[in-house]
Amino acid sequence: MNYSDICKAFYRKNQCWGFKKLKTQAEIGEIFIKLALTEESTAVLMLQPDTFRKWFSGTNPPNFEAWKYFRKDYQEEKYVQDLMEIFNDKNLEAVAEMLQIEIHSGKTVEKRKLATAIARQMNSLANEASEDVLVTEYSSDDLKVDFKDYVVKATERYNVMRLIGGQEVPLEDYFICNTLGDSQRQNGNRKNFKGALVEDATVEKVRNVYEKRHTDNRKCVFIGSGGSGKTLMLQHLFLDAAVRYPDTGVLPIFLELRYFKNSDDIMSFLVDTVSQKDPTFNTFVADRLLKSKKCVLLMDGLDEIDPSDIKAFHNMMEAFTDKYKDAQVIVTSRMCDATGGLHGYVPLYVWPFDKEQAGRLVDKILIAEGKPEIKDEVMEYLLNGFIGSDGVFASHPMLLTFVCRNYRSFDKFHNDHAKFYQEAYKALLSGHDKNKKPYERIFHGVDDADQFTIVFKEFCAKTFQSAAFQFDSESFNKYYTQLTSYKQFKNPYKMSEEHFRQDTCSTACMLYEQDLDIFYIDPGFQEFLFAEYYSAAEEDVTIELRKALKSRKAADYSKLDAFKMLYDKAKFKIDKCVFLPILNDIFKEKYSEKEAFIQFLIEGFEKVEVAIIDKELVDRVTTDNGLKDYRYVDVKNEPSNVIMSFMLQEKGLPLTCSFRGYDKEIMEQLSGGKALSVEFVNDPRTKERVAILSNNPWNEDVAFVENFQNEREREISRSDVLYMQTAPAIDFNKGDVVFAPMGYAYEIDPFDIEEEPNKFDLLLEAMMKKGNSFYRVFLGLKEFHKELRREQRRVGR
Repeated sequence: MNYSDICKAFYRKNQCWGFKKLKTQAEIGEIFIKLALTEESTAVLMLQPDTFRKWFSGTNPPNFEAWKYFRKDYQEEKYVQDLMEIFNDKNLEAVAEMLQIEIHSGKTVEKRKLATAIARQMNSLANEASEDVLVTEYSSDDLKVDFKDYVVKATERYNVMRLIGGQEVPLEDYFICNTLGDSQRQNGNRKNFKGALVEDATVEKVRNVYEKRHTDNRKCVFIGSGGSGKTLMLQHLFLDAAVRYPDTGVLPIFLELRYFKNSDDIMSFLVDTVSQKDPTFNTFVADRLLKSKKCVLLMDGLDEIDPSDIKAFHNMMEAFTDKYKDAQVIVTSRMCDATGGLHGYVPLYVWPFDKEQAGRLVDKILIAEGKPEIKDEVMEYLLNGFIGSDGVFASHPMLLTFVCRNYRSFDKFHNDHAKFYQEAYKALLSGHDKNKKPYERIFHGVDDADQFTIVFKEFCAKTFQSAAFQFDSESFNKYYTQLTSYKQFKNPYKMSEEHFRQDTCSTACMLYEQDLDIFYIDPGFQEFLFAEYYSAAEEDVTIELRKALKSRKAADYSKLDAFKMLYDKAKFKIDKCVFLPILNDIFKEKYSEKEAFIQFLIEGFEKVEVAIIDKELVDRVTTDNGLKDYRYVDVKNEPSNVIMSFMLQEKGLPLTCSFRGYDKEIMEQLSGGKALSVEFVNDPRTKERVAILSNNPWNEDVAFVENFQNEREREISRSDVLYMQTAPAIDFNKGDVVFAPMGYAYEIDPFDIEEEPNKFDLLLEAMMKKGNSFYRVFLGLKEFHKELRREQRRVGR
């Protein structure tokens, strides 16, 4: 329907037909524009009558300026009121017939509905819309469109989820609703969280989340990492709203944004999506539903829109939501730059599962898999197995599902951590996306996932080598600037720190940002990729790794899994480039056994702490105090570097060494020790007194009591300490005071032993006796050295 069609419906030659006082073609041709204009804008109509007659006849439509001011000044209610005032009521039925509006028998024309229909058709023409809305608008209250076809077909589509690998399963069998919060990842007790929370989400709960603040949350963006459950959450909202649609009258519309193209506009994209499932849905219907709050738009995957289209989408969304200001819109996205272009959208974060939510999902999955009886085994694996100590698997829906569905491989994964993390990495990085065709994840600093893995592998290698497990902006930049692998790519110019950070945190979701710091989502991925990187590295790179790790202690790492992964993948190279050079320095052919032992102390320990006890004196003190025995908690000497610690672990040797001697001659030869005192402590189990020797009395350091507690697996509190006798003053209850220590604890630099071996002869002789842990480790490494030399010669031949 065009402008001329509307004009002609109100005209009869030489009669005031459709209007009370307007009868010429020129008057009618002008009025439909004039009614919208303010007094200041009417100058645009200072035209010749012949121009208006051409508007009326359709020879020339209203000009650009006329429509421009119409759009600027148009106010629907005023337009409708002014139009109703000039209607000629007695001829409205004939006017309606000319406009192709069907008036049912016994019915009369409703002036307001007719005026509103004309006003909206005029507004549609002013905005260059191609649809005829006049007839549909007038008849809208008579149409009982329930969009049943769309609801049924869309429910069928979104009531399933696709597992990694492509298998489709009912959503209800595998879905647990995440918690939504107005801040990022909440650790600890959620009951203490002071912000806004949404549990068991519905579209109404999301909209009313800030109800106490009298705020309508009509525009919202759900933000979460890959596989965290954003899409499933939106499917859940759709299905819940669809079930209640007959009662609420609010139609949920699910829009998959990965299909959005720059050539689309929001309304056409919406209408095309729904009309594919229900042809009764059109632009007019969508417009009415949006304006009357009778639909909610669920838009999935903002981050999946092609980057070349995202700016256009932002502009279209802003205009769209400005026009339909009362419509509820929920968008999902990973944390990325695209979310910054959504103005006025309130972020709600998709939280990881807590233990209770994880347990419910495990229940559902195992029931679906027909194995509900193994829940305890699965939960033990998740919470206390090698993936449970500090990782993400028990809280990440997709990875939790991955673990549960691979329960048959628990034993294999337990013995091959690298295999587990390899499969999990594939699942998180690409397996999820393969089930969302035609979407291909967009990386910013590289061309594809394979290139990302090359660069991220290098980043993991360099950070793990330096025992860096979390970052602030400065340290992240420090490690980024060390990266070189991307320089081999066809498009190296794409890489920047900003792009790499976005790729790791938002695109691949291997890292996450919280409170201005950056963390790995699970340390196992860093460990696995460290091992992958160095297992494929050249020997000169592996040698540099050895040099770097010699300054790192085992305590710098929470566990040694990464080194085990690396050793399993590249045993010969690690033996040759890492272990052998260290062992060669210890077991040189020219060295005597004693000289080799000294080198072992130098290579293996930053300092050596030993204790020499005056047994005769200690026996006398314990006897005089009515005790049968005493305890001495040995100082545990840990290796000075992680390489030595891993060698000991790999060969089944003690991970710490200690030495306690009773030879007074050693005490006389050494100097600079700390005197030992005796503490009398109640054993909480037996209520008997126990004597503990230490060079750190309670009032100085409680470490010795804590060590004793760990050794005995008993709790000892400060109140259990009865009294102490601190050297050198010891009262034997015989009236005399003996000024003598119970013994001495010595802290020795191994280089001092090398420089003055004669000074330590007696100590070395005692330490190199069978049964002493230092000597046991020494002999074990000596045998390992022989094994490596034989293996290297064998392979070398």
